[in-house]
Amino acid sequence: MLASCSSRDAAQESAGASGAPAAMPLRPGLWRATLALPGGELPFGLEIERDGTRWLAYLVNGSERTRVDEVVVEGESLRMRMPGFENTLEARIGDGELRGEVVMVKLGGKQQRIPFRARFGESWRFVAPAVNAADPAITPTTNLSGRWAVQFVAGSKVAPAVGEFQQDGSVVTGTFMTTTGDHRYLAGDIQGNVLQLSKFDGGHAFLYRALVSSVDTLDGQY
Repeated sequence: MLASCSSRDAAQESAGASGAPAAMPLRPGLWRATLALPGGELPFGLEIERDGTRWLAYLVNGSERTRVDEVVVEGESLRMRMPGFENTLEARIGDGELRGEVVMVKLGGKQQRIPFRARFGESWRFVAPAVNAADPAITPTTNLSGRWAVQFVAGSKVAPAVGEFQQDGSVVTGTFMTTTGDHRYLAGDIQGNVLQLSKFDGGHAFLYRALVSSVDTLDGQY
């Protein structure tokens, strides 16, 4: 079972000659986290909290906040075990930065190791706040809010689905409803005619990129 020392013990162990406690190794607050997938960078929100003597974390995707209770901080090391899964996140704590990997346990015990990185104090998803919001390359070319008829194509196989999006300025959230389940709580943004959506909830890593090829057509990859 994972465990963590109390804040009093940690402070006593790390106190200097003056008796003053050292700075807390992990900074509570919002972090912009990313996974380096073969298909590109998948961003998600990571919120760290201190609850008395315990550390807690939340994986943030749109309105969804997946709580992670098993969080261990030891010196400059961070370890999380994802709720409901054997998947883990391990990282080294630096100056406002986390670096490590997420280990996804597949069927048969096979492991997929995904490089992980996070920076403190950033809340944007794919695109950093624009210096010139009036730039036509940044301004969304359309509003994607509503329901969309979708086809997932893999070789000769075509699977129908339904997409539902909500757009507020350049921020887009939504889901894809497929015959095998819903890809809920996708979050991202649209810049010009480029739509990007992602989700990581500890058990699923979804990344979408698409181009608005016309007012009512999206073409992209999942």
